[in-house]
Amino acid sequence: MVKLTRVKTIEQFKKIHGDLYNYDKVEYINSDTDIIIVCDKHGDFVLKPRQHKQGMGCKLCRYVAYGVGVNDADYKTNPTINGKVVICPYYRKWTNLIMRCYDSKFHIKNPTYKEYSVDPEWHSFMNFRKWMVKQDWKGKELVRNVLVHDNKIYSKDMCMFVDKKVKNLLLDNESNRGLYHIGVMLEPCGHKYRASLSHNSKTKYLGIFNTEEEASVAYKIAKSKIISDTAKLQKDVIVKKALIDRSLKLLDYN
Repeated sequence: MVKLTRVKTIEQFKKIHGDLYNYDKVEYINSDTDIIIVCDKHGDFVLKPRQHKQGMGCKLCRYVAYGVGVNDADYKTNPTINGKVVICPYYRKWTNLIMRCYDSKFHIKNPTYKEYSVDPEWHSFMNFRKWMVKQDWKGKELVRNVLVHDNKIYSKDMCMFVDKKVKNLLLDNESNRGLYHIGVMLEPCGHKYRASLSHNSKTKYLGIFNTEEEASVAYKIAKSKIISDTAKLQKDVIVKKALIDRSLKLLDYN
């Protein structure tokens, strides 16, 4: 077993608690020896490292994720079972959602997420958990833009869990489009445009065109066909309708 160092232990703390606490006073010996942690609001408090990794923090304030999310759970969200920390799947999904929308460090590499937010009702972990337990979520991805394509708020009225394949089809890749329309790039010759489409981890070549607009139309037709074919395989009528609508919208390029 690799012995944890002070630096590594603090890195683990921050993965769970973000920048909520100050760890300058931490003198790490082992997981069961008390350490001093500093709460900016209420000062020093003492915990065992394993307790802090389980989600415990300052008793005078609730644990706040990324300055927004409140962990108001009435149970341990990171319990130790058979010597291993097991993170509650609802809590993991919730913290990941809050992180994507409100973590400034995450936004450096993923700037489009600056535009997104979480409905205040879901700032409470238990409110999010209450919704998630009623969903068909296992093995699926949380998305905000099935019902409304340009929706930028994660909420119980707009979010759904869908297969990863469906989620990928809903992505616009606007942040990665470069200088030209999605699916289009300028040929080395400088006056022709190539259209291509990525699907199932493969790139499909669609042809060379005289104008960027012609190449974009080719991309939209091909993407519409893939979305339409995927829609036919969906059992969820809401997801099926949303994909069909998205497919038709792509063909409305005039």
